[in-house]
Amino acid sequence: MARGSNLYRRGAVYWWRRRLAFRFSEKSTISLSLSLLTRELSIARARGAAMTMASERLRMSIQQRVLAGTITPEAAERIAQAEMQHFRATVLAIDASLTVEADAAPMAPPRSLVCLEQFWSGIERGGLVTQPDDEYASANWPALNDVERAALAALAARIDVRAELATTATARLVDQGIEPAAINLAIAQRLLIRARAKTAHDVVSGDP
Repeated sequence: MARGSNLYRRGAVYWWRRRLAFRFSEKSTISLSLSLLTRELSIARARGAAMTMASERLRMSIQQRVLAGTITPEAAERIAQAEMQHFRATVLAIDASLTVEADAAPMAPPRSLVCLEQFWSGIERGGLVTQPDDEYASANWPALNDVERAALAALAARIDVRAELATTATARLVDQGIEPAAINLAIAQRLLIRARAKTAHDVVSGDP
């Protein structure tokens, strides 16, 4: 294991794992373990650090919600697993998109994280657009260069963010015993977008 980074190797590939401790009771923990899908230690370290920071932000959010009684500890574990899987998958998809779409050498993971933050904060500001044009990209992804904007636009056109948000929002409402009616789904989706934008911002900025 790479000391202090929550990394370990399984075969030739690096994995990230972490045990999240909560104050639900004396021994409330959630164990997470996800492949980072890379053999390169430098890439694994960057991705692992991002995963750790994202999981800490998620831990604090989940703990507040459980203590407030809005979700159960059982739902907390499902949410933690699902959101960390989503965070990893989105980072890797953006990383791959930058590499392939830009037709250049692979970009360092930190740029992928900047793109991730811009992606979700852009949706929060400008709405969800399945075919982002140059005007949308310039207005909502100001921290990206032209190559990165083109890559992110191509990725947004390929992945079905709208369907994923609807599915995830429905699951969150069901976990909380709330009817997934249209108005509740719309609110839940906005909260998901805001939470993901905040998590990505904190990871990029290094906020605890």
